[in-house]
Amino acid sequence: MITHPLRFFFAAVYLAVAATATAQPGAWLFRSNGFQFNMTLVAEVRFNGTTDTLVNNAVAVISRGQLRGMATPVREFGKLLYYVSMNANTYQGDTLQFLAYRGKNGKVYRSTQQVVFKHNTLVGSWTTPLVLDFNLNNKPLIYSNASALYVENTCSEVIDVQGSDKESSEGSGLSFSIIGGDDASKFAINQATGVLTWKNFVPDVQSPADANTDNVYEVRIRLTDEANNTTDQNLQVTVVGSLGIASVTCPDNQTLRTNDDGLGDCSTAAPRTGVPLPAYCAYSQLSYQLTGANIGTGTGLVPFTTPFAKGVTTVSYTFSGTNPASTCSFQVKVTDEEVPTISCPANKTVPATKVDPCAAVVMGINATANDNCEPPALTHTITGATTGSGSGQASGKTFNTGVNTIQYTVTDAVAKKSTCSFQLIVEPCLSFSGTIKWETNQTLGVKDVNVVLGGNASSSSVTGANGNFFIEVTNSSGSFTLKPTKNLNKLNGVTASDALAIQQHVTGVKRITNLYKLVAADVNQNNSVTVQDASLITQSLNGNQTALSQFLTSWRFVPQAHVMTNPPWNFPEQIAYTNINQDQDNQHFLGIKMGDVVTAFANPANFAPVEPLIWSVNDAILQSDQQYAIPFYAGEMADLAAWQFALRFDPEKFAVISIEPSGLVPLQEDDFGMSELGEGLLRTVWVQPVPVKLSESSVVFTLHVQALENNIRLSDFLHLDHDVLPGLSYRSDLMESPVELHFQQLIGISNADATGSGVQLLVNFPNPFTRQTTIPFVLPAACNASLRVFDVTGRVLAVIEGHYASGSHQVLFDFSSIDAYGVLFYSLTTPYGVETRKMVR
Repeated sequence: MITHPLRFFFAAVYLAVAATATAQPGAWLFRSNGFQFNMTLVAEVRFNGTTDTLVNNAVAVISRGQLRGMATPVREFGKLLYYVSMNANTYQGDTLQFLAYRGKNGKVYRSTQQVVFKHNTLVGSWTTPLVLDFNLNNKPLIYSNASALYVENTCSEVIDVQGSDKESSEGSGLSFSIIGGDDASKFAINQATGVLTWKNFVPDVQSPADANTDNVYEVRIRLTDEANNTTDQNLQVTVVGSLGIASVTCPDNQTLRTNDDGLGDCSTAAPRTGVPLPAYCAYSQLSYQLTGANIGTGTGLVPFTTPFAKGVTTVSYTFSGTNPASTCSFQVKVTDEEVPTISCPANKTVPATKVDPCAAVVMGINATANDNCEPPALTHTITGATTGSGSGQASGKTFNTGVNTIQYTVTDAVAKKSTCSFQLIVEPCLSFSGTIKWETNQTLGVKDVNVVLGGNASSSSVTGANGNFFIEVTNSSGSFTLKPTKNLNKLNGVTASDALAIQQHVTGVKRITNLYKLVAADVNQNNSVTVQDASLITQSLNGNQTALSQFLTSWRFVPQAHVMTNPPWNFPEQIAYTNINQDQDNQHFLGIKMGDVVTAFANPANFAPVEPLIWSVNDAILQSDQQYAIPFYAGEMADLAAWQFALRFDPEKFAVISIEPSGLVPLQEDDFGMSELGEGLLRTVWVQPVPVKLSESSVVFTLHVQALENNIRLSDFLHLDHDVLPGLSYRSDLMESPVELHFQQLIGISNADATGSGVQLLVNFPNPFTRQTTIPFVLPAACNASLRVFDVTGRVLAVIEGHYASGSHQVLFDFSSIDAYGVLFYSLTTPYGVETRKMVR
C-alpha cells in the first residue's frame, strides 16, 4: 500500500455548502475506520472532456449505494491530481463507481468508468494517472449515501437527501418525494430540500418499530426534474442509542491559492473544512469559530463556499455531543499566486497637437490593469521617438513625432508582474520657412514682417532682423497659403525725393524703369503711377492723415521665384500649396517698401558733395500782442527741386498766423502742413520736377506770427524738428543734402531794446554779406529815424534818414561802391535814443 503524505486526511474530509440552490455534497460523509481493506487510486479528472484546473472539486467513490472514499485535488508535478483512498470490507471484488462534484457550477457529475476493488493495490501513478471522465446526463442524480445513522432522542431530521441535475437544482426545478419502502409511513421529506424527517413517530432503539424489527427503517426516495425525469434511491436508516465517538477530528492544515476556485478575487473556497460525524442530527451540536484572515462563528460545518481571504485563518470546531465537549482546529493559509492582468490599447496613430517642437499631447492611451487583491501599481516606459518612464498612466504626456513604444507594467502586492505594450505613432508636422529680403538690397532682410499661413491650418511668424521666418503646424498634409504683410511706419524711408522721382516719371523727365520701384511708386495701389501718388507722399509727409490713409500699406511682397513683367501689376503676393505632405523650405519673398522709390538710384557715392539748403532768419525780440513778419532767406542754389522739413515752435509764446510765399519758388497752399499748428508744429514739403535757381539772400516765404508774451526771443522758441520730419533738400538729379536753420544773432548789446522804449534794432541779413544787406528795425510809434553804418575807426560809410510809421521796417544798404570790409557797425537814432549792432562784410 502506497503511503503518500497527503493521503491520510482523505478519511476526515466532509464537504458542505450553505443551503442554496447549488448541490450539497454534505452526504459524502466518510469514516474509514469502519472498513477493513484499502486500495489507492491516483487520478486526473475531466469534466465533459476538459480538465478543470480548480481545486474546489471533489471525487467520491460509491459501491452498493455506500460511500467508499473521497478526495479533493492536489497540485503536484504540474498536474491536478486526486489521491483517492478506496475502502471495502471484502478483500476483492466490489465494483467501485465514481461521482464528482464540480465547484464551478455546483453540480455532481457521473462517470461510466468502474474499478474492481482489490486490497492493497495502486491504480495509476503521478506520472501516468488514471483519467476519469465525468459528464452530466438528462436524468437527475441522488448522490447522498443510501444508508444513514440516527441516534435516538436527538433532532427530528434524519438525513439531507442530496440531488443534482443537468438543468435543474435543489429549490429550482428538482423535487423530492417518498414513493415506497417498508417503513415509508414513518417518514416525511421536504419536497424542495430533500431533508428527511420522522413523521409522527419517535424511534426507540429498545422497541424497534420497523417492518423487520431490526432498527433498520427502509424508505424509497424519488427525485424528479422539470422534464419529469426521475431517479429512485432505497434508503436505510439505522437507529442507535448513542453516537459512539469520543472526539471530533479536524483536517490537516491546508495551503491554498487565491486562484484555486477561479481567477479574479482575493480569496478561495477551501475544499477540506469539514469534520465527519456519523449522524445528521449530530451537526446541530457542532459549532465553529474563524479567526485570523477570516472572522466569524456558526453552527454546523463551515459552509463549503466560504471564501477564505488571503492570509492565515484558524478554523476551530467544538462538538458538545461528547462529555466533555470535543474540540479541534486547523489552519487554512491562502497565498496570492495570481498574476495581475493588464491590457494595452491597440496601436494608435495620432496627429501632432503642438509645435516647437512638433509633438502631441496624447490622451486615451490608458492601460487597463487589475489584480485580484489590492489595487496594483502601474508604471510605464516609453522608447523610440520619445524616451521616459513614470508611474501611473501615460495619457496626457507629450510624445515626439515618429514611432513611440509604450510598455506598461503592473505589479501587485507580492511583486508579481505583467506587461503589455503598443505603438503610438505621432504624425509629423509641416513647416514653412524662408527669408524676406529687401528687393533693393537682397543681402538685407526685412524685419517685423508678419508671415501668415492660411488654409487647412492657421499660424504666423514675425521676421527678425535677418528676415527669416519659420512656421510649423500640426497638420501632416493639406492645402495652404503663405502671405507676408507689414504695415508699420508707412513713411519710413519715404522722403520728398520719392515724390520728386514720381513726378519726374509722370512728366517724362526721368522714367522709373525698375519694376519693383514702379510697384513702390504706386502708393495707392491702383495699378498706375500718377501725380496723385506723388501728392499722397508730400501730403502724408506734411501730416495729412487723410492722405496717409490712402497710402494703403507700408510694404508689399512678391515670391522671389516670380519673374516680374512690365507693367508689374497683379503680381502674386502669396504662395499657394495644394495637397502637400512635405516641409516647404526656401520659401523666399522680396519686400517692396511702398513709396520708397529713390533708394535704388540715389546713392550718395555717385554724386559730388553739395551744399546744404540754409534758411536764414533774423533773430528778434517779440512783444506781446504784436504781429511780426519773419522772412525766410535761402542761400544761393543753382538746382533746387525739392525740400522737406518741420519747424517746431512754442505755441504758448507765439502763434503762426499765415505763410506768405514770395513767388521766387512756386509754392502752393498744400506744400505746407498746418494741421498741427496748435501743437507748435509746421511742416513743409515742396517738390518741383523742373528745378528752380535761387540767388543769395532770396526771400522764399515769410512767416507771419503774433507774440503771446513780452520779450520773446525768436531763436529760443523756433527750430527744426528732424525727428518729426528730417530736414532734407534735393537737386533734380535726386542728390540729397541737409536743411539747416540759421539765426542772425542780436549782437552789440545784450538787449535789443536798450532804452526800454520799444525801439528794436534787429540783426541784419544776410550776415556776413558781400554787396548788399538789409537792416530791420521796429518803432513803437511814428517818428524820424536815422540809420548809419561806420567802420571800427568811426568813419561813417552810409546814412539813410526818414520819417517812419510805427511797426517793423527794413532798409536795404548797397555797399558795392564802398571799400570797407571786416567788422562794421550800424546804429539807429530815434527820439528815444541810439541803439548799435555789429555786422560783417
